[in-house]
Amino acid sequence: MKSLPLYVSRDHECDSLVALEFGRVLDGQPDDHFLPVDNNAAFVLDGPGGEVVGVWVDDLRDYDPAAPGSEALWRPAL
Repeated sequence: MKSLPLYVSRDHECDSLVALEFGRVLDGQPDDHFLPVDNNAAFVLDGPGGEVVGVWVDDLRDYDPAAPGSEALWRPAL
C-alpha cells in the first residue's frame, strides 16, 4: 500500500467522515468502488478491485471503530 496525502472531510449534517487521496471525490462512485469494512464503514477503491484511495464512515457520532467487526480498519486493505 502506498502512502497517500489525504483530504479529510467531516460532514455534520450527514454525520459522516471521508478521508480520500487528495484530488479525488466520493460523490457518484459506483458500489464496486467500495470495500465494506462493516455496516457503517468502507474503504474507497481506485476502481473495481483497485487500490485503496481512502475510507468512508457513516453515522460517525455512534460509530465505534473498536467494535467487533471493525478490525479491518486497523489492517492494510487487501
